[in-house]
Amino acid sequence: VALVFQWPGERETAAVRALAEGIRQALPRTVERALPLVVMADATIGPVVGRVLKEDLGIPGEVMSLEGVFAHEFDFLDIAPLIHPTEVVPITIKSLLFAGGLDRRSVKQALYDAAMSLPRPASAGD
Repeated sequence: VALVFQWPGERETAAVRALAEGIRQALPRTVERALPLVVMADATIGPVVGRVLKEDLGIPGEVMSLEGVFAHEFDFLDIAPLIHPTEVVPITIKSLLFAGGLDRRSVKQALYDAAMSLPRPASAGD
C-alpha cells in the first residue's frame, strides 16, 4: 500500500502521531498481514511518520517513509531500492491517464458516474 499526501503545516509531534495512528486504523488488514507500507509526504515529516508507525505503534510489516514526494490519483510509482551510503531512494512517477485529453477530475468523475450507474444489490429491508 502506498499513501501520498500533502502536509498542511508544521511538524508538530501530536499532529504527526495522530496521522500515524489514523494510518494504522485505516489499514487494519495491511497491518494485520504485515504487508509493506509506503508513506510519502511533500513536507519533511516522512521519516518521523515512519518512525512513529514502526517504533511507537509497532507496525509489523516493512515501512518506507519518504519526504519531498507528491503524486496524484492514477499515478504509477516505481520505487527503486535504497542507495547506500547516501540513503537516497530513486522514485519514478508516471501518469496512468491516457484518456484522450481528459484531466484527472474528468476521469475521476467519469469513474464515479460509471460506478453509481451499476445496479445496487437489494438490501435486507427491500
